[in-house]
Amino acid sequence: EQAEALGLISQRRSGRGHFDAFRHRIMFAVLDKSGRVVAFSGRALPEPEPAQLQEAGLEPMYRDDGTERRPAPKYINSPESPIYVKGDTVFGLYQARHAARREGHAVLVEGNFDVLSLHGRGLDLAVAPLGTALTERQARLIRRYAQTAIIMFDGDGAGRKATAACRVYPDSQPAAPGVPAEAAPGGVAAAPAPPATGTATGRR
Repeated sequence: EQAEALGLISQRRSGRGHFDAFRHRIMFAVLDKSGRVVAFSGRALPEPEPAQLQEAGLEPMYRDDGTERRPAPKYINSPESPIYVKGDTVFGLYQARHAARREGHAVLVEGNFDVLSLHGRGLDLAVAPLGTALTERQARLIRRYAQTAIIMFDGDGAGRKATAACRVYPDSQPAAPGVPAEAAPGGVAAAPAPPATGTATGRR
């Protein structure tokens, strides 16, 4: 019952038994500001062939409502619980806290992979809002460690819209994404010559 309440397993459509709610996903542990694991985030992998699923006894990842097959969500997160509230938690902040405090700023990106990619390239002050629009509570949590947040969301329309939505304080100045259109910060970081993003700043 606890595993189901925490979103680790889900009941099968047939009503008989349960299955791993994060099956066929790359898993990320979500830590609170004290470094305790409070939730998980899973990114979908490519869907196996039907025969492979059947052989493994797994249900398909897509959602089938009887008329169409819709892709599974790219990311799924643990449901909120007594120890986890999504709007109060910032992915990667525990790992980035020392660097953010030392440098005086944090880099806010959209996805978990962006955080890992940037940390892997030495930018160890990157954090992400766990798939939700940045909340005021998240911004206040970041501000405990850094007075400035560099907003570096994806360069597509959704990323620009999310950047504009970061106006959570009356005196904040959301910046335009510092990555090209249709690109993600993690992909830019992996490129041979990543573009400069120093002008993309937003006060928190």
